[in-house]
Amino acid sequence: MSTITLSSGASQETHTTMRRTAVGTDVDALAREALCNNNEQALEELIHTTEPWLRRLFRLRLSGAPSLGVEPEDLEQEFWIRVTQGKYIPSKPFWPWAQRIALHLFIDEVRPPHPPPVVPLPPNLPVRRSSAVDIDLEAINNSLNPEERDIIFKRNWEGMSWAEIAKSRSASIGSVRSKWHRAKVRLRKCLES
Repeated sequence: MSTITLSSGASQETHTTMRRTAVGTDVDALAREALCNNNEQALEELIHTTEPWLRRLFRLRLSGAPSLGVEPEDLEQEFWIRVTQGKYIPSKPFWPWAQRIALHLFIDEVRPPHPPPVVPLPPNLPVRRSSAVDIDLEAINNSLNPEERDIIFKRNWEGMSWAEIAKSRSASIGSVRSKWHRAKVRLRKCLES
């Protein structure tokens, strides 16, 4: 059995692996009984056995990110929801599986939300002038050659993959990506001027 050294601020605490936390308890057998046979008493014992490790893990992980507004107890609850809804394989050890769930749960909590996708305008969209923003979209669109305009349209408007665009243009993926990048640089320069 190994030990894991985790640091919290300036001090370091050494925590033993979950197997040592549950001395005298066959956690794999408890997990099989609780998760495969739907035994509520075994699930309660499993929760009680792993609670100190889980709470310590989430507190240490969250200590570096106090601005998240997430409490360790909330993560614990979500952890057990995922564990009970997950697909535990009885022939595999419980601890590594539980550690992966805990890690992915923490990552899901700290990961920033994805920004909405940027959708470019189609090539032949009629241009309307706005008094607030005086951008000549038609001139910017015309600054691209037809091949670049086509690649930008297929990639950003239609959502085609690089392979699909390359196949439709009878070109290599690298060539398509290079032309797409050059077109984006040209569009950026036009917008900045």
